[in-house]
Amino acid sequence: MRLLLIFLLTIAIWGCQNDRRAARQDIQRMEKQTVDTSWQSLVKRYQQYVEAFPTDTIYAAQYLGRAAALQYSNLQYSAAITLLYRALRDYYSAPASASNLRMLYQLYAEEVQIPFLTHTLVQAARRSFPETTSAWSLPPQLPPLEQRLNKR
Repeated sequence: MRLLLIFLLTIAIWGCQNDRRAARQDIQRMEKQTVDTSWQSLVKRYQQYVEAFPTDTIYAAQYLGRAAALQYSNLQYSAAITLLYRALRDYYSAPASASNLRMLYQLYAEEVQIPFLTHTLVQAARRSFPETTSAWSLPPQLPPLEQRLNKR
C-alpha cells in the first residue's frame, strides 16, 4: 500500500513539473514572437503563469518583473508598480528581487517623482539589499526611516 502511494505521488509531482515546463516554453515562444504577439497578451500570460504556479518562486518573481517592465515601457506606471510590489511581497527571497527593486526605484525616482516614496524605498531597501542600493542617493540630513514613518 505504501509503495503504491509513493508511486502515485511521484507521478503527480512529475506531471506538475511537466505542466510548469510546458507553460514556461509557451512563454518563451510568445517572447520570441513579439511582432505577432501584443505586449498585453504577454503580460497576461506572465500573470497566468504566476496564478497557476504560485509556488514556483524563481519564475514567478521573474515573470512579474518582466510583466512590470512591459507595463513600464508602455507608460503604464501604476500597473508596473503594482506588479513589482506583488513580486517583492510574495517572492522576496527570489533572485529576481534585486532587479525588481531596481526597477521600482527607477519608477519612483524618474517617473512618479514623489520624494517621500523614493526616500522611503531607498531607506528600507538598504537594509535588505545593501549591494543593490549603495549607489542610490539620499538627502544628507534625512531622518531615520522609523522616525519619518512615525511622522506621517
